[in-house]
Amino acid sequence: MDNKIFTSNHILSSIPVHDAVMKLKGFGYDGIEVWAEGFFSQSENGLTSLAKVRSALAKTGLDCVVHAPLKDISGKKYNISSKDAVLRKRSIDGTIAGVNLAKSLGASLMNMHPGHADDEKFNVADYYQMNLDSLRKICGSAEKAGIIVSMETMEERPKEFVKTPQEIIDIIHELGHPNLGMTLDISHAYTHGKSDVERYLREIKKDMHHLYHCHVSGHSKSATHVPFAYCEIKDFWAKEIRKFLEFYHGRISIEGAKKDSNSSMILMSEDEIVKDNLKYIKSVMH
Repeated sequence: MDNKIFTSNHILSSIPVHDAVMKLKGFGYDGIEVWAEGFFSQSENGLTSLAKVRSALAKTGLDCVVHAPLKDISGKKYNISSKDAVLRKRSIDGTIAGVNLAKSLGASLMNMHPGHADDEKFNVADYYQMNLDSLRKICGSAEKAGIIVSMETMEERPKEFVKTPQEIIDIIHELGHPNLGMTLDISHAYTHGKSDVERYLREIKKDMHHLYHCHVSGHSKSATHVPFAYCEIKDFWAKEIRKFLEFYHGRISIEGAKKDSNSSMILMSEDEIVKDNLKYIKSVMH
């Protein structure tokens, strides 16, 4: 199999992004997914810089993609489909900052989350058009920058209304932007139900042309994204990932973060997690 294995520097959040690049190269990864909000925060505090990250990428030859920020450096969350016009504009601007970061780092792709509702009880029609309008602006900026925008399938949780591959495929065709594609998050698929993982794969096969990126991680009862060492569905996961890799030959980016809400359960160090995650994925691929 010719898949390239990336991981999010979110897992190595305790060190500067440029150090994470060097470390991942030493561990045997093919690339890094730079979380924009983490980079912006570190840059603001003088812990890293564009020059240092670019230098590390050049030295290692590691490939790079960017994950758009989900919040600003003060911690305020973004939502590109919010009814609050000020928040919506700030969210669009923040996502475009992620596009510009991708261009500055020499990345070809920026992964992003779709918009969501402001409240748990909502009518999709009230938010759908605002999501499309925001995506038009983001994709327009990305097209000028030569960056692919890859929108992520979301998990089953309150406020989300763009969750399945088919829903993203429909948006891609409706907007008609040549640089808009899809990121499959297999762990998100599992939150819809075990059988829905199979449905996701069937939907994706119908429009493989627009599948640009993939997220994987372990899954447990306490959290959607955990290290594979803490995954409670390992056998099922190995089987489903292998099915996916039969027809997907692109990037596989491992997600997760030790500092998430389940951190008290995770006894491994960040380095141990990153190394063990790579070992597990390689065992699945071969």
